[in-house]
Amino acid sequence: MAVFVNIGLGIPFAMMYGALGMAAVAAISELVKSLVVFVLLRMEFGIRYPWRGTFRFLLVGGAVGAGLWWLQGYVPLLVAGGIGLIGWLIAVRYCGVLTGDEIRLLVTLVPERFQPVLTTLTGT
Repeated sequence: MAVFVNIGLGIPFAMMYGALGMAAVAAISELVKSLVVFVLLRMEFGIRYPWRGTFRFLLVGGAVGAGLWWLQGYVPLLVAGGIGLIGWLIAVRYCGVLTGDEIRLLVTLVPERFQPVLTTLTGT
C-alpha cells in the first residue's frame, strides 16, 4: 500500500512541487506503512498506543518548529539547527516526551565525548 501511495502521489507531487512535494509524499507513505503495521500487530497482540505521549511529542515538536520558523532570517541555518536541537533536548527533559529508558538509549547512540552534555540536557 505504501509503495502504491508513494508512486501514485509521488509523480504528480514531484511534477507540481518538486523535491518538497516528493518529501511530503514520502512522509505520507511512511505514515500509511506504519498504520498498516500497527493494525496488523494490534490484530495479533494486545498493543495499546501511547496517545498521551504522542500528543506531547507533537506539541513539543510544533513548539520547536515554530521557534525555528521564527528564527528564520535572523540567524544562519546551522545556528538555528543547533538552537532547535538544544530546545528539543530541553523540551524532552521538562515535558516528559521520552521515558527514562528511551533517554538512556538515546544517550548511548551519540559519541562518548557528547554523552555528558546530552545527559545534562536531558536530565538522566
